Order: sequence, then structure tokens, then C-alpha cells
Amino acid sequence: MSGIKRRACEADRKHQAMHKEKAGHSYYSESAKDSGYAKYVEKHGLHFTNELAEMAICKMENISDDGHGKWSIKQVEAVVKTHNPAMHFMHCVTMGDLAYLANMYYADLYPESIQTENGCIKAAILIANDPDGYEGQAFCRWVADIMAKGKSIDWEKYC
Repeated sequence: MSGIKRRACEADRKHQAMHKEKAGHSYYSESAKDSGYAKYVEKHGLHFTNELAEMAICKMENISDDGHGKWSIKQVEAVVKTHNPAMHFMHCVTMGDLAYLANMYYADLYPESIQTENGCIKAAILIANDPDGYEGQAFCRWVADIMAKGKSIDWEKYC
């Protein structure tokens, strides 16, 4: 997370405390019971590493089969820096978080709801600065999706 500045807020602190307090009883309880998941979260927090983001991005299916492919983390980072040179976000995010979000918006919303490719990356930045959001929002959403689909992750591979 080097180079990304964080402005802590009370909502983030409450969310983190709630997640730690209810780790065995939360929506993420099945993953929380997995020692690999627990190790991953202990090491990386509720964030994508570059490697985990790349895996998640590769599994995305685009609604418009236009041959776009996927944006790499470095490609997303370069565009993010043009929109947010100071790399300052309301919530702590990793480049993996932003790359996952930008690719998800492209796969799911472009071109129907988000009309430009650049808009997909801007949307990822907006989520990182959403006052109603919280740290780990992208990662938690993805974990919930994985669980709802009954899939599993080899967390040890990403620790």
C-alpha cells in the first residue's frame, strides 16, 4: 500500500472493530473458519493483493463480448494517477482493489451504464472516496460473491 495515503474515519474504525469482533459469526464466517482466509486477512487486511486481484479479474466475464480483455494493475494505476496524482483516498485501498473495481465495472456496466472505458476507472476512484463506503468494500463484496456461488479460494496461495 505504499504511496497511498489514508485518511482514517470513525466509520472505518467501527467497521474494522465489528469485523474483528464477529469474525466467527459474520456473513464471512465460512471463510473466517478457513485458516488460510484468516492468515490472508491478518497479513493483507480486507484488500486485494495484486496477485489475488489478477486471479479475480481473469475470472470475470464481460457482458459485451467486445474482445476488450482485462486491464492490468499497472494500466489501472497509470490512469488512476492521471485523475488522482496524489493517490489520496478517503478509504484505504490497494491498487489491487482499484484494478478489481475498474475491471468489474467494465465487465458488468460498460457500455450500458458507464459509457466510456475511462468512466470505469473513474467509478473505481469514486468508490474509494465514497463517504458511505468503508475500508475493504471491494474485497468484502468479492468474498460475498465467492461464497454465494459456493466457490472456494486457495487462500494460502495468496498469503
